[in-house]
Amino acid sequence: MADTDTKDKVEQEVTIRHGVFSYYAPELTVTSAGEEKEVLVQKLAFNGETVTLTRQSDINRGEEHGAFYSEDELEKLHLGKFALTGTAQDAGEHPEVNLDEMDDEDIRDWLTGTGTFDGEGKPNAATVVETVGDDPDHAAAVIEAEKATGLDRSSVIDPLTKVAEQE
Repeated sequence: MADTDTKDKVEQEVTIRHGVFSYYAPELTVTSAGEEKEVLVQKLAFNGETVTLTRQSDINRGEEHGAFYSEDELEKLHLGKFALTGTAQDAGEHPEVNLDEMDDEDIRDWLTGTGTFDGEGKPNAATVVETVGDDPDHAAAVIEAEKATGLDRSSVIDPLTKVAEQE
């Protein structure tokens, strides 16, 4: 932990392109003297995750190394034109699923890698968004399942909300 540096402070929301990106975020802590103090804590964001960066140096480093999706790429992603690459936390093959043949419980099992999908692993955000495609009913069902399972990933919820609103 380090003291926060206010001269470098900004706020910019970014979506991570790399497998993992480290950055610093301010957090309040209580000192041994009982005083509240803001400190910087190192955090990790994974591919497809949207985070708010508060230090210009983190933004500059990410932009220099191509760590963030551009607005154009994000628009294509949200429209289903291409999918995010896999994530470091969940790379690998996943079974083909047909959302037309799945009830709410099956969708929850698929998202969590349990039940019928036990041992198959959890699909990453890109796989989920790609599987839903541009079907508003499927998007709404998956959003509900994401929230019901506690996953609640913004990299799934945000693009699928746009699809669900197309009705």
